[in-house]
Order: sequence, then structure tokens, then C-alpha cells
Amino acid sequence: MDFLNTSFGRMLYRDEYVLLKRYWVIPVMLWAALVASSLAWNMSYEKHQSLCIIKGQARSMFGLIEITRLWNMRHGGVYVPFAETTPTNPYRDVPGGETVTIGDRKFTYVSPYYMTRQLSELAKEQDGVLFHATSLKPINTANAPDEWESKALEGFEKTDKKETSELIEKNSENIFRFMSALLVEEPCLMCHAIQGYKVGDIRGGISITMKADKLVKSIHNQWINLTDLHAVVFFIVAGLMLFSLSQKRNQYLTLKKVNVRLHNNMVTLQQMADELMESEDRFRLIAESVSDVIWTLDDKMTNFTYISPSIAALRGFSVEEAVKETFKDALTPESYAFVRESMSQKIACYKDSGDMDCFSERIEIEQRCKDGRIIPVEVVLSAITTSDGHIKEFVGISRDITERKKEEEKLKYRGTHDAMTGLYNRAYFDAEIERIALGRQFPVSFIVADLDGLKRVNDSIGHEAGDRLIKGAAVVLNMSFRGSDVVARTGGDEFIIILNDTDEELSIKSIERVRAYQAQYNKNNDGRPVSISLGAATAYSAVNIESAIKEADKRMYDDKVSRKQQRTG
Repeated sequence: MDFLNTSFGRMLYRDEYVLLKRYWVIPVMLWAALVASSLAWNMSYEKHQSLCIIKGQARSMFGLIEITRLWNMRHGGVYVPFAETTPTNPYRDVPGGETVTIGDRKFTYVSPYYMTRQLSELAKEQDGVLFHATSLKPINTANAPDEWESKALEGFEKTDKKETSELIEKNSENIFRFMSALLVEEPCLMCHAIQGYKVGDIRGGISITMKADKLVKSIHNQWINLTDLHAVVFFIVAGLMLFSLSQKRNQYLTLKKVNVRLHNNMVTLQQMADELMESEDRFRLIAESVSDVIWTLDDKMTNFTYISPSIAALRGFSVEEAVKETFKDALTPESYAFVRESMSQKIACYKDSGDMDCFSERIEIEQRCKDGRIIPVEVVLSAITTSDGHIKEFVGISRDITERKKEEEKLKYRGTHDAMTGLYNRAYFDAEIERIALGRQFPVSFIVADLDGLKRVNDSIGHEAGDRLIKGAAVVLNMSFRGSDVVARTGGDEFIIILNDTDEELSIKSIERVRAYQAQYNKNNDGRPVSISLGAATAYSAVNIESAIKEADKRMYDDKVSRKQQRTG
């Protein structure tokens, strides 16, 4: 329960209150008092609401009676056929007579009070509701008030209150009584002026008595439901309180046992600390003996906390100089940004999974040496965590990979260049064609070049002479094109040049430039002259690339045939 975590709960449930069960009755009693208060308020509210409903019904009935009386009064009373149910009222002095005869029918006078009494009798027969018009000074003794009505009428005269009600509960019968005051109006003075009344005085009231057995039963049912609900809530919460206290008590008892165990383990922990110190010394000895640089970094990746002496061989700095550097200063700006981004991802991975394998990756960065050189370094970076899983610091191992990078560059060069001429090879050419097809930089022109007479030279003089001829052609082609152009040897004596952003007109000028450099090369070099057949074509979209290369190849052969005919002609 959250209650135990509040300041009041902590004050109330100190150790002795939790450990000694006799104190557990205190919160239960407080809770019982709160539930009892809530029950009492809700029962009172339910009874009030029920009484308001039945009071509204009684008030409506009074309003209908009052309207009916007012109608009678404004007509100066009414005459109804004479019958046993409407005998002559001996208490009325009616101008014109208490009874009248019209034709052969006899009518008797009915005053508002008389009409109210007859309506009351009728209502009592029909619904068990009793209306009673009464006064403290009644003309008719039958209209005299009972004890309850007398108190109500006296209260009306003494106060501004003009209505009252009460639920009277008895073992035999439950009734609801309502009374509202009647004020003297002008027509009333016809009968009551002799009693000293004037307009606006309270001359009496009408009481309404209704059976309330169903109402009382409904109220009692509501009280039973409320009692049941509060009892359920009380026992649930009280049970939770006792369960929580029991759990708390068990925790205290468990803590006592843990304290004993901790005390017994102090010697063992001290021994472990001594062994850890020995392990740390051993680690330091190993770190200072290996050629790789071992270093540690604070949890913010800002300052070094340890660097092994191998840093002198790697970067030329002493340990003292290197430790003073920040991690940012020890790396090139690009490498520092790369490492920060990489470590942010690894830290996020570790926080989500708790797996230290998130750090198990080698990364390559660049570091500046003391003499200004920038060297490539391979780093394995991991984290040291506390017992609760928080990152305490980072540990890294750095290794110089300068020689390895040189070998990788050589292998990369060999994979994309022709070994004899140094030009791009067929694999690079095919990859470049795929790249161009996926891009949008058009037009792109292609020049297909073929070395003339290579087979004849190989057959008559030898392959060494043929190789010199191929290298000469490569020199001519390299001299003739821009650095952004791709000059590739795609076969023994075949070459293809890719000219980016070049249309047909510029490609023709490029061929002329090859002819000029070819003549210059042959003039400046002894030996067999270089002769190259050339053909060019232009692609204006990706779908035209293959057809443009074929067209350039065809034009190259046309050029070869044409120049051969010129030499023999």
C-alpha cells in the first residue's frame, strides 16, 4: 500500500509498531472510524433524497387542492345536487340560502372548506391519502386540528415558514405528513370576516397525510446496501493493511538476518579486496608489457584515466603527455565525431538489452602523432560497469594498422586496375556502367579504341614488343583525357573511355585530341609507332548506354577499315 510510504505512515509504522502486532489495531480502528463516518453520511443523504421526493409529491397535491379551492372561492362557492354525500353544511351562513331548488332538483351549497373535506374523503378511499383543511379557529369543529397540525399552525404564525413536513415511523404504520399555510383572500372574508381575519392573514392550512411504508422500506433497503458496500470496502482495505504490515514485519525480520550474514561476510570481503588489488597489479604489469596501447576513459568520454606506456611507440607521446590530452584532442575531428556517434548507439543498445556484446566491435579511426603524422588505428572499445549495471568508465585497446592499410590499398588498386598499363580494368568499367545507369548525369559519351597491328607485332617480333606497344597506347590515352574520365583496358588490345557530361560534338574533339597526342608520342619515342583506331557514340539516357557502346565499337571498326584502305591505296 502507498499509505506506508507517506510521512504519516512512516511516523506511525516505526519499527516497534510494525514488529509488535498489538499495535496493528490502531490503523484498522482509524479506518473503521472513517468508513463509519462515510456510512452515516450516505445513509443520511439517501433518507434526505427519499423525503425530498415524497415531499415534492405532497407539495404538488397541495398545489392542485389550492387551485381547486381558489376556483371555488372565486366563484363564491358552488352548488351541487343534494345527496347523502353532500348534506347541508350547518356552519355556513350563505346569502341566498344553504340550499336552492331549480326545477324539480334540489342543490346544496359547497364552500371551499367543505369541498376540501369531501375531496379528502374521496382521496382516502382511492389512494389512502388524507387531506385536511384546518385552522386554529375553525368554524366547523370537524375541521379542528390535531396535535401535529396545531404545532405546525402555531409555527406558521410565529415564523416566516409557510410549510412543514415529517416522516413519522411507527411499528404498526409509517406515515408522511405535510402541511402548508392558507392565506386569507378577499373571497374568504365572506365567511371568515366575523372571526377578525383580514386579507393576507394565515387563516389555517391544509395537511396531507400519506402512507409511507413503501418509502421507509425503500430507505431501509438502501441503508442495507450501503452497509454491505461499506463493510466490503472496510474488510478489503483492512485486509490489505494487515497484509502490508505483515509483509513489512517479514522484511524487518529478514533484514536482521541479512545484517548477521553481512557481518559474517566482512572478513571474506576483505580477502576479496586484497585479491582484487593483487589482480589490479597483475593487470597493470600485463598492460605495460604488451605492444598494443591499453587505456581507460571516464564515463563522459572526455578525459583519460589510464594509458599504457606503449603510447610512446604508437604516437610518440609519453604517458604523462597523453593523459593530459582530452579524448577529443587525441583523435582527428572526423574520427572523434565517428566514435561519439558509434558509442552513442552502443550505449543505447546496452541500456535497452543489458548485453555487453553491444560493445564487441572493432572500429578504425585516425590519430595525430606528436610529429604531426596522422596514422590509422584499430580500436576495440568496451565498457566497465558497476554492480547495478551503470557504466563506470570505458576501456580501449589501440593498435597501429598503417602497414595493413597499405596492403589493403594495394589489393584494392589491383582489383580495379590493369596490372600492365595502370589503367582501369574490365571489372571497374562494368561497375562504372552500372553506376551511370542508376544516375541522371547525361549525356555520357563512349570512345572505343583498338590498338592496330598488335597480333602482327606479337607474331613477328614477340610479346615483349607487343607489351611495349600496349603500354604506349595507354600513355597516349592517359595524356588525351581528363582526370574525371574513365580510361579502361577491357581486352588485350581493346580500350573504352567513358566521358561524363560529354555530347557527340565534344567526343569527336576528344578523338582529334587522341590523334594529336598519338603523333606527339610517336615523334618523341623510338621503336614501332602506336596506331589506334577510334569510334565514338553518345548515350542520352540509361536505356541508350548499351546501344551507344555498340555504335562506338562499330564506328571504331569503320575507322580501322578506312585508315587501312588509305595506307594500301
